[in-house]
Amino acid sequence: MPYAPVWRRAIAFLIDCLLLMLPLWVIGFAFTDWLTIIGNWGRLITLALVWPYFGLLDSIDGGGQSFGKKFLKIEVRRQDGPLPSIPLSFLRSAPAALLVSCNGIGFAFEWINWLAGFVALCFFWATVYMAICYRKQGMLPHDLLSRTTVVMENNRHFTLPATKRWQPAGLIATLLLTLLVSVYLKHKLPLENPSNIMAALQDIHTKADLGNASLNLQQTTINDKHYLSLNVSPLDKQQLSEAMAARVANAALSSGHIMLPPGGQLIVNLGHGFNLGLASGMTWSNFHHTQAEWAALAP
Repeated sequence: MPYAPVWRRAIAFLIDCLLLMLPLWVIGFAFTDWLTIIGNWGRLITLALVWPYFGLLDSIDGGGQSFGKKFLKIEVRRQDGPLPSIPLSFLRSAPAALLVSCNGIGFAFEWINWLAGFVALCFFWATVYMAICYRKQGMLPHDLLSRTTVVMENNRHFTLPATKRWQPAGLIATLLLTLLVSVYLKHKLPLENPSNIMAALQDIHTKADLGNASLNLQQTTINDKHYLSLNVSPLDKQQLSEAMAARVANAALSSGHIMLPPGGQLIVNLGHGFNLGLASGMTWSNFHHTQAEWAALAP
């Protein structure tokens, strides 16, 4: 069979990511303070590196092979046989470049975090589904988008098998199921009014005067005890203090959106460093107190 098995594609992608991490780590550690200031905008550096890397190397100008694909002896082809043009290759590599760049991204608005997570889940489950059901076509979601396939090296002549009728229906069902699960998980967030998550986090962000820092809320379980965690990043390393954590915690508790059970604790995690998606170097300081203890620490 001329089509590249999924395991070869996965290992090739892993090799490419490891190669791309090296310059990103150098940039991250050399410009940590600057990347902290610009926050999520720093991920454009990753996008500017990853997208052209795959867009150019997987095209006709790069022989249809990134370094990882060359090592695994596979290559990208259009469904009618020739190597893809540069515009087509850039279209094909766009989803992977965006998801890699946005890996671990955090926004001040929870609905954006939810949307980003939903898109990532859709791509993941669509990839799993297509790896199982489309394996004879050598296609994954971005191949479907660009009408390309990945074949073993030097397979210039191949016939793409016809797609069975139930396969597209299964893909749609997979995406709908992902949507339902994402909505269910979104509404399990421990807020007094789950439908108002965006307004809640925006209110906390404003009250605590967090500037360009991102903020998200999650529920954690430690030793069968449930805790609420507020994660704030990036912050200037001089702000990684209990006083800053108290400001965030009291802003959250006074907003009326977060309700702690009697004796329950709110954890505040403050982070400093860089997260460029593929490469990250974050230092976290965590503080946890009851509502009364946080109030006592208020300036």
